[in-house]
Amino acid sequence: MSSKKVIELFYDVVSPYSWLGFEVMCRYRNVWNIDLKLRPAFLGGIMKGAGNKPPGLVPNKFLYMTKDLSRLGQYFSVPIQAPSDPFEAMFDKGSLAAMRFVTAVQERETGGDKQVECVSRELWMRIWSQDKDITKPESLTEAALKAGLSNRDIEAALAMATSDKIKAKLKKATEEALEHGSFGFPMIVCHVNGGKEMFFGSDRFELMAHFIGEKWLGPQPQKVSANLKRCSCLTLGTDSPAVKGVQINLKNQYILLIELNCVKMSSKKLIELFYDVVSPYSWLGFEVMCRYRNVWNMDLKLRPAALGGIMKGAGNNPPVQVPNKFAYMAKDLNRLGQYFDVPLKPPSDLLKTLFKKGSLAAMHFVTAVQESETGGDRQVECVSRELWMRIWSQDTDITKPESLTEAALKAGLSNRDIEEALAMATSDKIKEKLQKATEEALGHGSFGFPMIVCHVNGGKEMFFGSDRFELMAHCIGEKWLGPQPKKVSANL
Repeated sequence: MSSKKVIELFYDVVSPYSWLGFEVMCRYRNVWNIDLKLRPAFLGGIMKGAGNKPPGLVPNKFLYMTKDLSRLGQYFSVPIQAPSDPFEAMFDKGSLAAMRFVTAVQERETGGDKQVECVSRELWMRIWSQDKDITKPESLTEAALKAGLSNRDIEAALAMATSDKIKAKLKKATEEALEHGSFGFPMIVCHVNGGKEMFFGSDRFELMAHFIGEKWLGPQPQKVSANLKRCSCLTLGTDSPAVKGVQINLKNQYILLIELNCVKMSSKKLIELFYDVVSPYSWLGFEVMCRYRNVWNMDLKLRPAALGGIMKGAGNNPPVQVPNKFAYMAKDLNRLGQYFDVPLKPPSDLLKTLFKKGSLAAMHFVTAVQESETGGDRQVECVSRELWMRIWSQDTDITKPESLTEAALKAGLSNRDIEEALAMATSDKIKEKLQKATEEALGHGSFGFPMIVCHVNGGKEMFFGSDRFELMAHCIGEKWLGPQPKKVSANL
């Protein structure tokens, strides 16, 4: 076996997304060939040092986070339940005393980090499941007792937590996280082949596994392993009307595809994809959803809208305004482009492209193409893709009529169709249609793009970004086969 990869997990118990990341990484300690290092740090210092603002200050983002955490908690099997007053728990009370206590426990522990792991978990349980305090000495004592520490160890850790040594250690860990490029938690730093890869959030595990040469088995790997052991050799005979007779050995596979034969399908799920070609993450989401059109039982509706109107209407600020976040996005998009097989390459002058030129003319044009098209949305799909290619791969203009014409020609539109779409794009009808789509997105709770709205069982589920496909598949009763489902199917 090759030497273990060192993986550092920077976290703060005030962060619920850190809890998700923490549990997943702890579960994978004995699944992946890794040496996991727990790095308690102070989120308040990260936000201040990076010049970042809490996402909960944007109303639509706060509402989404509440729903998102509930779904993720269920899917990850982590009992997350928001405290009765999240703002008081996170901002008024905070976690400085708790993180100093965790740091003191770590300082005293020898022969591993089991105590740090258990104390951290009990503190998350208090704040993010039981709606209890984590700031008072008696609260820290109760958590530590549940974690298995002795009264003597707890007394020593409480005394040490207020010392200059522990304060300095926590500060140093926070500064190290900032130096790695952190702008929030959780932050995972993977040291592989003499280099390092930083991943933010609890939604990059699949990508992280790909880059460190491991296999992602979902947020509950032991559950997957147990299921595979129970059916290590599965025979599906021709007697089954639903399956063509095959024998499948699952010993080295964690995805099972069964070809259905004449099975009565349930009605298709309506899925709306709101996007703007100025958004690179929208391109990733767009390509994935288009690839799954014929894989999942769904009716995909492309909904071009204006990202500028979303940001203004939601009171959200572009992530590029935070230097560490901007630097991370550049690296993140490069990695995701490779993994998703989308030729992403940032334009030479990103700020000019995003904010000075923008995409309003382009989205009016896409909306006009959609208005003219009948019998599907093939033209809208192809024109949108060509516009993304221009801005996010070829570093060429998307604002001038000749630029839109060139993109539409590559998309297969005729000169006549292009002329009509260009003329229609400046009409009040198209402007109103784009505005209406943008307002609908805001009505669904959007604060950025891509935004995917799934209409299932008489209700709707909204997913933001290009990193919730696995969760979305789980929620709508489909199987996630990675960002390139046809490639997976071919391999199997």
